[in-house]
Amino acid sequence: MYPIPDDFDVNCFIGAKLYEFCMNANQIRLKFNTGLQIVVEGRMILRLSANSDDLLTISPQSPSLDIHSLVEAEVISLHLSQHRMNLRFNFADGQMLDLIGDDPYECYRLQSNDREVIV
Repeated sequence: MYPIPDDFDVNCFIGAKLYEFCMNANQIRLKFNTGLQIVVEGRMILRLSANSDDLLTISPQSPSLDIHSLVEAEVISLHLSQHRMNLRFNFADGQMLDLIGDDPYECYRLQSNDREVIV
């Protein structure tokens, strides 16, 4: 819905490890060991390895426990695309997670210790 603001440094996620995910009827919450978290209300795309063409579309309405494979995975890089609406997380084990911001409603939130960004 909204682009990630230019003054929000998405690189704050680099080096963070996902330690917990929670699901309910309307959200998937991803918590990192650094205090950062992501709340997904739209959809995300998970690629289990860099060598795989298999993509899993995950949303609160169609959840998948495959996201469990990201637990303890470390973020090594990020890539912003589509007018700062889509955000790709690249993990040390080769997995990739794309947060998609193409819905007319709120799709996801990036939460740091002092700020929340809604996309």
